Amino acid sequence: MLEDGGKPAGPLPPAPAGPPAGPPAGPPEALRPLRAGPDAGTLVARAGGRRAPRDGLERLLGAHWCLGGGDYESLVLRLAGGGAGARLRAVVEDDSAFDLARARALRLLAGQARRGGGLGFDLAPLVAALLRSPAAGRALRVAALRTLAELAPPRLRRLLPGLTDDGDAIVAAHLEQLRRR
Repeated sequence: MLEDGGKPAGPLPPAPAGPPAGPPAGPPEALRPLRAGPDAGTLVARAGGRRAPRDGLERLLGAHWCLGGGDYESLVLRLAGGGAGARLRAVVEDDSAFDLARARALRLLAGQARRGGGLGFDLAPLVAALLRSPAAGRALRVAALRTLAELAPPRLRRLLPGLTDDGDAIVAAHLEQLRRR
């Protein structure tokens, strides 16, 4: 209705008949390597000097995840393939990757370790190194604190006295909460 007393709009057209056209040829877009465009330098500059994601896995790890929008963690693990542990570890250890992508990769590794996923390496030393790293931003430091608290409480107790919040109120709140446990 466009005006008071006007008539309602007509019915919607019927849905097209027949099955969908089928899947597109080639790999899904998320698996294709990213192409550097003319704005790649701008994207890196806006990201605080961090490089653009190298592939679909890093792009998904650093993307916006809607609450209730899907099982993004399973999708990441599927994209990472059979070597998910090694691929996620590489993202976590890459100081030039987006902090959010590194934090999510770390939490996925923690989930695999919690479920007995056989990472092939001890996650606690990696987490301890991240907590001391000047290249680790807020999201990664919080993920590291949570991971250490879940998987290695005795190691966390030994590390806590030497950890500082570097003036970050969010990291300080997490540290204080862990110290009170």
